[in-house]
Amino acid sequence: MFKVGTWCKSIEDLLDTLKANGPWNTVSLRKGNRYIKYVNLPVAFDIETSSFYNGDEKHACMYIWQFGINGYAIHGRTWDEFLVVMAEVRDFFMLSETRRLPIYVHNLPYEFGWIKGLFNWIAIFAREERKPLRALTTEGFEFRDSLILAGAKLATVGKNLTKYKVQKLSGDLDYSLIRTPITPITQNELGYSLNDVLVVMA
Repeated sequence: MFKVGTWCKSIEDLLDTLKANGPWNTVSLRKGNRYIKYVNLPVAFDIETSSFYNGDEKHACMYIWQFGINGYAIHGRTWDEFLVVMAEVRDFFMLSETRRLPIYVHNLPYEFGWIKGLFNWIAIFAREERKPLRALTTEGFEFRDSLILAGAKLATVGKNLTKYKVQKLSGDLDYSLIRTPITPITQNELGYSLNDVLVVMA
């Protein structure tokens, strides 16, 4: 059952919730002489970043990530936390090169620039250099660009939703502030960040 807007405090909470609502269907597609199974669930990933200058040098850091499965979402502040979550998700769904979990990212080229060093990549399909539309890891995560599929920015996607009513929030995240993984996040800021993955899943 898809339920938009359920926040989980930990990966254990998320997986327990998924377990209670499973088992999950897979879709098999033939690729050459073998079949690839895809876990048939809405999954989304997003990050928020800050950029700043130190003298003449420009720097940037990721200060929060959001990950959602089937309407349930969690967040974390560091890449190490993200990799722990991804390892748990891989084991939970028994993912591999031939059993994959599609993960939708609204504007994948941006997030890919941040995660490209975190995984081993088998195949990347791109429309041009540094603009991937789809990227597959050895662990069975298949990141896909939902912006290209939707053909619209996230706010428009939210407004056009008919079955599940969730919209991209506006005005709650001041991008002029410099944030790091140890910067406290308000509930409004957290809601803004999490709604981005909820819109993509919906």
